[in-house]
Amino acid sequence: MQLWKLCSGVNITFLEILMNIRRTFGTFPFVVAISLLAIAGSGFAVVSSNTAFAQQQHFTAKLSGAKEVPPITSAASGMAAFDLNAAGTQMKYTLNVTNINHVIAAHIHKGSITANGPIVVNLFIPSKATGKVDGTLAQSSINSTSLIGPLKGKQMTDLLKLINGGQAYVNVHTTQNPPGEVRGQMSSGSATSASTATATAASAAPAPAPSTSSTPKY
Repeated sequence: MQLWKLCSGVNITFLEILMNIRRTFGTFPFVVAISLLAIAGSGFAVVSSNTAFAQQQHFTAKLSGAKEVPPITSAASGMAAFDLNAAGTQMKYTLNVTNINHVIAAHIHKGSITANGPIVVNLFIPSKATGKVDGTLAQSSINSTSLIGPLKGKQMTDLLKLINGGQAYVNVHTTQNPPGEVRGQMSSGSATSASTATATAASAAPAPAPSTSSTPKY
């Protein structure tokens, strides 16, 4: 008897089809059918998992003098937005600042919210201190070759581990406050917040073009 004759013209569930296979053809084909179903299901789960992983990730850092360690009083503020591509190999960023003077550097540092730590990425290294900046301080991208200090020679996944573990912060340094004028811990953000920062940057007056050829001591 053919399976088609068992199922045709009948509103039948998939489980009933499997039971018909067992009754008609014996145990072995039934086991094979169940195994194929399990393999297909696990394959779908893997594809779904990989699809979920391969998505853009967004991070932000809200900067202020109060977040420096120790805190300082400053009228300056800022917002940094980072967009990691789906492959996890490149992170575009926009760093906006307000009411800040004489910027000499901006970086991502390794460190918790209560500690100061080493530089792991240069975000902005001007050839000389800026004037007053209200708008985009830096806009570029980061990849594994951008990593320095304790992350030199490592991969973007190592930077992501710091960020997701609350161990990465953005710090903007000035001549008045070389250790840092405004600072903020990096954390997972929404695409909306990252896009908003980018749109704000596009309409703001640009700062002097940065150079990332050297590693500062700040």
